[in-house]
Amino acid sequence: MGQGTHVERAVSHQAGASNSRFREWLAKNERQAQVEIIGPLGSKEMADAVETALISVCKPAGALKDKFFNDHPGVGAFAFRPLGVPPELAARTTQPVGTEDLVKVAQEYGPLLFVRVNNKPAVNETEGVVPGYDLANPPTDQQIAHRMREAWQLASRIPGLIANPDTSPALLVGVTGGPGTQTIIGCAPIDRGGWNEAKRIDGNLVIVPLAGTTIDVAELRGRPILRDAGLRFDRAKYAHFRLFGPKGSWSRLASPPTNRAVKYVDELRHRFGCALQILGHIRRANSQGRKSRRSTRRAAFSVRSRPQSGHGTRARPLAAAVGPRAG
Repeated sequence: MGQGTHVERAVSHQAGASNSRFREWLAKNERQAQVEIIGPLGSKEMADAVETALISVCKPAGALKDKFFNDHPGVGAFAFRPLGVPPELAARTTQPVGTEDLVKVAQEYGPLLFVRVNNKPAVNETEGVVPGYDLANPPTDQQIAHRMREAWQLASRIPGLIANPDTSPALLVGVTGGPGTQTIIGCAPIDRGGWNEAKRIDGNLVIVPLAGTTIDVAELRGRPILRDAGLRFDRAKYAHFRLFGPKGSWSRLASPPTNRAVKYVDELRHRFGCALQILGHIRRANSQGRKSRRSTRRAAFSVRSRPQSGHGTRARPLAAAVGPRAG
């Protein structure tokens, strides 16, 4: 592939060329080269784009490589490239992983913590604003690692991870895309003994402690995830991560049972205390009601029992009126 301002340059390649390998081929295959052209194109930039795109899409590998004579790759911005991964990992885009593959990795390394990374920018504790994962223009390895490790709603799970090291995830796996289009953007080792010092953000959000800088453990980076692997994320923050165990099962890193039991007992105590308070109020109210009714009856009885005092006699108490007369 090439470009020029006049058609004569294309015609001249039937007889010879400055490229030594192409010139040797022409000598062995005289007048067997077919020349095709496109254009005229509107600008030099458009010509670069067309030439580079053709070179990148037509460049063969293996045995056919000897029959491709372009030494210059063209302008990089216009070259076809694999979607979502660095060029050197292009082959992995056709090497999907399923449940069996993940089980093998989990059995070798330990449980896998899958986290969902979208294409929206996020505020990062370490680097400030970190770009989302753009398939057409992936972030740097360092930015990917930061997006993967922070921050997740794991605070309530940390006591269980510390108490049961076997359940602690060993690898942090970043995933972008939805079911059927999910791609692993990175796989990093987790510092399983670092949960005690894991930094928290806004209370229950936790930065996952990593044990290194690589994001390609087990060569998972760039590989698609098959739909039958069963990886599902929900919209709620606490459902943006999933744990995959060596037995091939998914879980949500549930809170440790001891914490749930304590919380349940505390809730029962609180409710029992509230019930006792309500019962006490009812008893006091009933007691006050009975006293009030007795007082009302005594007052009414006293009024009815007072004798008439029309002739100047003093009204006597009820006991004096009905009791025995003295003397």
